[in-house]
Amino acid sequence: MTLRGLCSRTHVALYAVGLAIVMAHAPRAQAAEPKWIKLQAPRFGVVSQLSAGETRAWAVQFDQFIDAMHQLYAVNDVALPPLTIVMFKQPRDFAPFRLRTASGQTNVDGFFSNQGSWSVIGLAGLGNDATRHVIQHEAVHWFASASSAPSPLWFSEGIAEVLATFEVRQGKGRWGRSIQNHVDYLGYRGLVPLDQFLRKSQDEALHGPAADTYYPEAWAFVHYLLFGNNGAQRGKLNTLLTQLRDNDLDTSFNTAFGESYDDVTNDLRKYLERGHYA
Repeated sequence: MTLRGLCSRTHVALYAVGLAIVMAHAPRAQAAEPKWIKLQAPRFGVVSQLSAGETRAWAVQFDQFIDAMHQLYAVNDVALPPLTIVMFKQPRDFAPFRLRTASGQTNVDGFFSNQGSWSVIGLAGLGNDATRHVIQHEAVHWFASASSAPSPLWFSEGIAEVLATFEVRQGKGRWGRSIQNHVDYLGYRGLVPLDQFLRKSQDEALHGPAADTYYPEAWAFVHYLLFGNNGAQRGKLNTLLTQLRDNDLDTSFNTAFGESYDDVTNDLRKYLERGHYA
């Protein structure tokens, strides 16, 4: 489907709204408050500090991503909690609203929150590619929120990173592009042994020594299980996730892989070093 076709189908409407309407508790700016643009599409809303043209372009692209996600997730639109995307123009404007854990505020570029009857994605404009990645990453969490089956943190963040690389080239959607920054960082810092990595809590993943490594390794592990050896590992991923619903990590891992944590960590390391990703 072309972008032009998506524009005509969504029938988006643009109009300005004040900051107080969007977030009643936002801190008052020292200078003039920024103008907010509100856009309403059939499947989501956007409240943005970006220009009307930029906001509309992101909405069209996001609607296309939703269409692509429906090819992977058997989710009816009505099962998804109504979504509003709040886009700040600058990271400093978004900073007060970043996620907090037990160890304090996190240094993340976006967040997704499901409140049951409604949901929100918040992020700061970071440039075209980075902004698209953050929006799509958080949108994967939005889709996953429609499922009653819980997922371990490493899978939730790993699959979100894998699917966030979605892009359209010459009219065709592409999934699973490698994230070179993740590959380079893991090559520099090294992998956290899977025995330790798979046990990390959200607080540990977002704070402390493991914070910078967690998202790259979550991406690498899920990417390896989905695409490594021409997809031969996918059955192991499915077995691991299924086993984890009823069993502890050690039992589930052994059932899925039949190998030690060290062996699978070494296989993942070789996958990254090989430098060829489906």
